[in-house]
Amino acid sequence: MSQVNQRRTACQFQQCRNLEEEDPNCTPMCVSEGCFLEVYGGNELEPGEIDVKRNRAFSRCAQKELMKKAKEARLEEARKKQTGRKK
Repeated sequence: MSQVNQRRTACQFQQCRNLEEEDPNCTPMCVSEGCFLEVYGGNELEPGEIDVKRNRAFSRCAQKELMKKAKEARLEEARKKQTGRKK
């Protein structure tokens, strides 16, 4: 399961539980607010609306964002280890 799908599932079962029908924007906003604003901007999903093209664009954006955050965390961890060795 991809990081985006894991995040989406967590959001569906936590913050957005029982809200999908009345607020289809809850889950994507929870997964990545930045990507949500970039992809859906001023044209948010309406209840019952399915937009495959924007969903794919959102998933790509969120995956890139999560990969970037993971890389930054690894770099920070490496810096901490380097700093610990110098002491």
